[in-house]
Amino acid sequence: MSAQTTAANVQDIIEARLEKRTKGNYVPAGGKKMIAFMDDINMPVRDYYGSPPPLELVRLWHDYGYWFDRAKQWRKNVKNMVLCGAAGPPGGARSPLPPRLLSCFHAFYLSSPTQQQLVKIFGTMLGQHLLDFDEETKSVAILKIHLACCSSVCKPSLRPSRTDAKYETADNQSVSLTNLASPSFFIVTPFSSRKTVLIATIDMFNNVVAKLLPTPSKMHYLFNLRDISKIFQGLLRSNKDYTNTKPRFLRLWIHECFRVFCDRLTEEKDREWFLNHVGDMLGKHFELTFHALCPSKSPPLFGHFLNPYEVYDDMNDPDALRKYILNQLEEYNSCPGVVKMDLVLFKDAIEHVCRIVRVISQPRGNMLCVGIGEYNKPGLLMSFSSSPYFFMRIRADVSSDGGSGRTCLTRLATYICEYTSFTVVVTKTYGIKEFREDLKYFFLCGGCLYKHPSSHTHDTQTRNNNLWITQRVTPCGNRTRYTFYAGSSRLPSHRTNSAVVLYTGCGVDQKKTTFIFSDTQIAEETFTEVMNNLLSSGEVTNLYKPDEFEDVIRDELFNTGYFRAVSPALLGSY
Repeated sequence: MSAQTTAANVQDIIEARLEKRTKGNYVPAGGKKMIAFMDDINMPVRDYYGSPPPLELVRLWHDYGYWFDRAKQWRKNVKNMVLCGAAGPPGGARSPLPPRLLSCFHAFYLSSPTQQQLVKIFGTMLGQHLLDFDEETKSVAILKIHLACCSSVCKPSLRPSRTDAKYETADNQSVSLTNLASPSFFIVTPFSSRKTVLIATIDMFNNVVAKLLPTPSKMHYLFNLRDISKIFQGLLRSNKDYTNTKPRFLRLWIHECFRVFCDRLTEEKDREWFLNHVGDMLGKHFELTFHALCPSKSPPLFGHFLNPYEVYDDMNDPDALRKYILNQLEEYNSCPGVVKMDLVLFKDAIEHVCRIVRVISQPRGNMLCVGIGEYNKPGLLMSFSSSPYFFMRIRADVSSDGGSGRTCLTRLATYICEYTSFTVVVTKTYGIKEFREDLKYFFLCGGCLYKHPSSHTHDTQTRNNNLWITQRVTPCGNRTRYTFYAGSSRLPSHRTNSAVVLYTGCGVDQKKTTFIFSDTQIAEETFTEVMNNLLSSGEVTNLYKPDEFEDVIRDELFNTGYFRAVSPALLGSY
């Protein structure tokens, strides 16, 4: 939930998962029991009388087992449903839960994980990834294992499954996992020296949270455990053939820390503090200095697009990086049907492109770019990815045409990742209905970007409201590119069969698309609720009607052999 969530939104989301059994009775499909999980349940704003309408709707159902149809005002009995909610501590945008609602739930308080728990969680993932790396690299990250002799309480589930690795016991004896399989040994608790990336990351996170506090001008200085996960997500992209030494692995760790923490900082003094803090962490945990690992006195840059095998590697040659991005820009401008970009690729612009590529190339690569545009007005750029909607992998960015280059650099990074871009044009009469229609056709045709090279050219065009889609199949280098535009009124209003082809390609072939949406295009506050649903669950409730699923998709899926018999609910989930 968010501050813009209404009671109608909650009712529509739940009813989308129900089917009518008898008159006035609605149950989950398949005779199952449904659990409705409501995250951030204390985020909706209160009305004039001090009660949140979405929560009052939930309490109405809990007390009486029904709510009312909003169009015909009759009862809708909702059965076989269990509610489960999650809420953060009151403060900021979160309000205290009403006591009458809280009495309807069994309340459990979940404390933040301790450092020992974080070490176990992230140490397990990193240790499994580095099993095949050199010992020099393992010594930086893998934890020592504290073993104890206790045959009476041996638990087989705690024994490691790998038998070809060596671990060090508390008394500095080397023990293989073959010996650990005997009942006399089992893992008690991780025992780490201080010289590990794992401990340094947790210490850095705690210091950043304590030092960089949110203020009204820096409201985005919010850090949580997801930031630690993002650092280790980057470390897990390392390759044993390239990041096989201690300095190289530490350079990767420095890069991920700067991308996760430092890229969020807006003031120069905060960035200087973080740079000094990274040096302190290197000296404390690894007895190294920042300048020893980074002679250029600037943080390293990692990416996958310069490596011939698309391995996440250190891009330590600025001339080669600049030449590659210039070539990509020239290739982008040479493609037919695109607006040419005349960009000056100075150092900061190149680094911004690398940052955007890093984010949108990862699963659920969500991005929010904040910058000063024209007339010193702030602008935003946000992205979401890997939406489960129709099995599409979607990349979406929100950017502004304020003059700081967020839109152009996003388009260039999108081209480097071999995605396509999509945007809408807002008019004076543009509202939530038109926005949902544009999203509908974005899902219909946003994903088909590249196909096999072709020697022919043909155009098929369709227009719906403010959305103009041009399918142009022409050779573009060694790739065939589709270009899409929005916001034109030059075409007659009609639909073609190409929409079906594009829909199937986007849903079945899992094509990737960048959705560019600027803060100036938010004509109504309800747009933010739609974007919130896309970011959290990857779908927009009731975006398509049942007959659209049956008429447009069913025949295509049956022809490809993906389904033999499918219900409308399963078809919508697909």
